[in-house]
Amino acid sequence: MLRFSIKVLVFFLLMSSLIYAQKQATHWYLGDSIGLHFVNNVATPFIATDPNRTFVNEGGASISDSNGDLLFYTNNVFIWNRNHEVMVNGDSLWGNYSSTQGALIIPQPGNDSIYYVFIAGTRTDFSPLSHSIPYNNGLTYSVVNMNKQGGLGEVVIKNNILIINNSEKITAVETCDKNGVWIVTHTDIGDTFYTYKLTSTGLEAPIKTNIGYVYNYDNTVLPNIGQMMFSPNGKYLAIVHKQFIGIEALELYKFDRSTGIMSDLITIDTVQDPYGTCFSPNSSKVYCTNYDFSSGTSRILQFNLSVWDVDSIIASKAEASVGVSEGGLTLGIDGRLYQMSGQFGSTMIVLENPNDNTNDINVEFLSLIRSTGLGAPNFIQSYFQDTLKADFDANEVCFGDTTLFTNLSLHNYPDDDVTWSWNFGDPVSGNENNSVLKNPSHLFSNDGDFSVQLIINQPCLEPDTIVKLVTVKSAPYENIFEDTIYIEEGDSAYLNAENFGSSIFWSTGSNDTAIFVSEEGQYNLLILHSSLCRFKDSVYVKILDSIIEEELYIPNVFSPNGDGQNDYLKLFGGPFDQFLFRVYDNKGKMLFETNDHNIYWDGSFNGQNVPAAVYTYYLDATTLSGERLQKRGNISLLE
Repeated sequence: MLRFSIKVLVFFLLMSSLIYAQKQATHWYLGDSIGLHFVNNVATPFIATDPNRTFVNEGGASISDSNGDLLFYTNNVFIWNRNHEVMVNGDSLWGNYSSTQGALIIPQPGNDSIYYVFIAGTRTDFSPLSHSIPYNNGLTYSVVNMNKQGGLGEVVIKNNILIINNSEKITAVETCDKNGVWIVTHTDIGDTFYTYKLTSTGLEAPIKTNIGYVYNYDNTVLPNIGQMMFSPNGKYLAIVHKQFIGIEALELYKFDRSTGIMSDLITIDTVQDPYGTCFSPNSSKVYCTNYDFSSGTSRILQFNLSVWDVDSIIASKAEASVGVSEGGLTLGIDGRLYQMSGQFGSTMIVLENPNDNTNDINVEFLSLIRSTGLGAPNFIQSYFQDTLKADFDANEVCFGDTTLFTNLSLHNYPDDDVTWSWNFGDPVSGNENNSVLKNPSHLFSNDGDFSVQLIINQPCLEPDTIVKLVTVKSAPYENIFEDTIYIEEGDSAYLNAENFGSSIFWSTGSNDTAIFVSEEGQYNLLILHSSLCRFKDSVYVKILDSIIEEELYIPNVFSPNGDGQNDYLKLFGGPFDQFLFRVYDNKGKMLFETNDHNIYWDGSFNGQNVPAAVYTYYLDATTLSGERLQKRGNISLLE
């Protein structure tokens, strides 16, 4: 379900940490002489001191420099400088107070002082000049030189006509190399998109694409109102059509940032009277408004673009918020999505985390005291794209277990367009040291610390790299048992795993720390250590009938308690040509010595039983075949 928090936020909004937008969109000028100023990604509303200065019923535009300092702004008819004075020659633009996306300001690539101000006219007369200009002068542009007037700027070219009778739609996105900007508009008659490219040399001739709904303006309906918006990554274009023009729909296109061509149209006709549209910062979702005239209810709908298929996108439709305004949508540099309050309201709807699915979206209500109008401020949409940021996590494992990697990277293209390059810092593993999977796994060749590198790459952004230290813990022990233990028929072998771990699992089903076994066979042991590392060992118990004559075996435990089982430390094997066997305590005192392998130690010294403990033995013997055997080891004496 949606999570709502109702707040009257006159001074601030909480900062989002998931967006790294450019600061050119720091200042907004809206509606009834109000605005928002983003400081450190915190949006602060303000009220203009002159209420007649910035009135705009729909969409205007503003621009700040790369530090976020205001340069100038427009309500589509006047341009004001940073001192809030009408810029020299900045009056009488051929625009209109009430045009959905009435203006768009584009810095000329390669020139930090020249700005193109595009104005999208309208056939409906809300002109402040009282009919002194035609209702629609089409799409025009003016040029501002910020080196003029002591840095306050001056309009040096004004009202150059590009298209006659365009719609109220204009949007822009940077080229991949940042050396150009694509500007797209649409005629209000026909199905033609005009795509212009602004570079350091100026505005290039338009690319015309005929695709999508055919507009047919006949002076009996309102103009082709409603927003058109690029996705921040420039991969998609969205356009909405209100019911006044004969169709209610959201149209989605793929956009080629190298050619400026729209293609792969998907039409979503399950929306009501849409006016606003906008993408999420990571471009994975598209939003549009949905207004029900019968109830006066407005909704913001979300569609998931993970699969480019009309049925999949329609099926993903979800409701992100409910209100009463049909106002336009735009992203902020704080990563939030804003809906304007409309002509008569003064409360904006704010989606805190528009990258998420609707179940996880927080909705806030931002009071601005006055109306924002219908239209949203218009900016280059690549200003709002999420940064490319590599990140990952790995589970904690012990040597011998597989490490699983979870990719936490932020990117704004579908996974199919993103490449992942892993280096696990484990060259001994050969070809397994690298992977191109999003979430790979790796079996490290040893324990210890490994520097794991992830490089993420996507179109139109520089790759991002992260290196993290991944630790593979060592197993707590080596071998507990010898490979084979020999016993005589009828005797038992004592398998002792005491003090090796708190959780012990024998293949016999026992969980005791030590067990006695009398049957020949292999016995497996699993220990779960307090470090959470697992340790495995096994031992084969062999009955003496199967031992060849010269095979030597020295038991590692005996219990001289007079019960008739394992009362003596017997050495098995032989015969031997020469034989020496000694037993020492932990201080190096010799407790037993014999040159006859048929003489056994009974666990005493000078007629007194020695205490239960671990003792050390030494063996030096020669078999009849001349093989010399030398061996040292430990013996556990049990009570």
